[in-house]
Amino acid sequence: STGFYWYPFTSRPRTVLHALQMAWDIVRTSAGLALVAPRFAPTHVLAPEGLAVLRNAPALAVLRLLGVQVVLRLAMAPERGPVQELLWRNVLPPFVTRFVPNSRFSYGRLLECDVPLRKITLVRNALSRRPLAATVDADIIALARSRRTILTVGQIAPFKGTHLAVDAVLQLIAEGVDVQAVILGDLPGWPPDLVDYTDR
Repeated sequence: STGFYWYPFTSRPRTVLHALQMAWDIVRTSAGLALVAPRFAPTHVLAPEGLAVLRNAPALAVLRLLGVQVVLRLAMAPERGPVQELLWRNVLPPFVTRFVPNSRFSYGRLLECDVPLRKITLVRNALSRRPLAATVDADIIALARSRRTILTVGQIAPFKGTHLAVDAVLQLIAEGVDVQAVILGDLPGWPPDLVDYTDR
């Protein structure tokens, strides 16, 4: 990552200053990629999400002209709404060689946004097999078996609803139900808003 990433991107900038900050972020981030690319002579560039494409758009346009493939990993489906539809239908496809969604739902959303089928490759999430002893999680399994447990599995983030599971368990406990929560997911170390969310 060569990103500048100082200013938040929104579909509707609140002020002229905010719009200028977004434009400056694009210039700085794209300049960083343009400066480092000749040293590496990349054949491919991986964009982890749509905003990374926007922030690097000028440099990605040049790299595309030079034959570099741009791959956009899609961990979350495109949101609905006129601005998002415009973004995924018209703005991102010229900068991206290959969209790689990780679910059939995201794949379907790309098709709904008229992303060309030839640019989409579905690579579904899969469980990895851990070459560890069967007893490695014995303490956690014993804890979960000790009483009724509500298990939440996945990324710890507001858009995944982790706080809703916590709120539900706290409400059940307040009502006298003998229940516990187990949250299974990596503790985020970045970005700061997810770290703060997890701490709360």
